[in-house]
Amino acid sequence: MISLLFGLVLWSCGDDLLARAEQAYRDGRWAQAHSLYATALLDPATPRGPVLFNLGNCAYRAGQVPEAILSWRRAQLRAPRDAQIAFNIRRAEQELGLAAPVRAWHEWATPTELLGIVIMLQLAGILGFLACRRRGLRAGAGLMVLATVLPGVAAVSHACAEQPASAVVLPARIPLRLEPHAEAGSLATLPAGSLVRIVAMSERWALVDGPGLRGWIDRTGIALVD
Repeated sequence: MISLLFGLVLWSCGDDLLARAEQAYRDGRWAQAHSLYATALLDPATPRGPVLFNLGNCAYRAGQVPEAILSWRRAQLRAPRDAQIAFNIRRAEQELGLAAPVRAWHEWATPTELLGIVIMLQLAGILGFLACRRRGLRAGAGLMVLATVLPGVAAVSHACAEQPASAVVLPARIPLRLEPHAEAGSLATLPAGSLVRIVAMSERWALVDGPGLRGWIDRTGIALVD
């Protein structure tokens, strides 16, 4: 789906830079294609999702698997249900020996989509309540409206709230420390490609939730998914 969208982008905007990047990728010039796609992202008018997807493809072909995961996760923020992106991420994680991170419920759709789903369910319940004459059907419609009130509040809160950032580990291995000091003890060692959730950050350190652990990690070893 996202590859089709990228083709439509090329066709619609006729962007020579993106066209050259696509040609370089087809020719197997991965580093050049990556550079061209990265340059294209500097233009605010460039659709970020498809280009980030292709950036990940270039990095993967060039053997830079953690960097590929980073770009694909950035693309996934724009298209959370795209099957090709999810497949690429999982395949790369398996190559690195990583377990699949558990996705939170709200990560399967954008905040706007979640809110839209709740609104549609509530409208269906209200219309059903008004249209149905049978007591049982009206009761069921009323229950649908009531049952979607709390999810509706959660969806609105999620859409309005600033979501915690996540990041991908890029070096081969980086220690997760008890405290934000280079001399502090290590809780674990996080391998490249690992996804962590950002709890807090300073200029040098980030407090993160890793796989079942919370600790401090050097910010130079991670890249934010944004």
